[in-house]
Amino acid sequence: MIVRLLLLGYLSIIALIVLAPDPIDSAYRAEEIALAAFLRGSGLISLQYWQMELAANVVLFLPLGLLLTISLGRSRISLWLPPLFGAVVSTAAEIGQLLLLPDRFPSPIDVISNTLGVVLGWCIALPFRRSAASAEIDGPVEGDGRDAEHELSEQRDGFSEQSAV
Repeated sequence: MIVRLLLLGYLSIIALIVLAPDPIDSAYRAEEIALAAFLRGSGLISLQYWQMELAANVVLFLPLGLLLTISLGRSRISLWLPPLFGAVVSTAAEIGQLLLLPDRFPSPIDVISNTLGVVLGWCIALPFRRSAASAEIDGPVEGDGRDAEHELSEQRDGFSEQSAV
């Protein structure tokens, strides 16, 4: 339940960021370009502004893949839905920017980098999806073939066999 609430909150934050009338970094663009120029000039890192933006998009969407995969638990849908969902959400956001927000700059590179972020989050979460789905935080896993009544029946049968000996 907590993971699903985090996912809902995160989707809301992403919606606010991608559908804001002005780019979220518009107030800091000059500083970002200056930072990239400083890093290049110092020889520390050779970054261009577009590379910083691409990395920021990947990092922004990585938690979406992580949270979505964990919230789906060990269901088969968790094996394919997060990357598809990431691509659809990213494409819809860029189309929305194109049609509704004249001050935004939609780009196919944004779709690719956003989707890459979701895919990376999905890859990180896949090994943990079973344990997270069965954790007490989210409650029992549905469809695991062992409901409470069946478990009680087995315990009674085992007890009666022991007392009969």
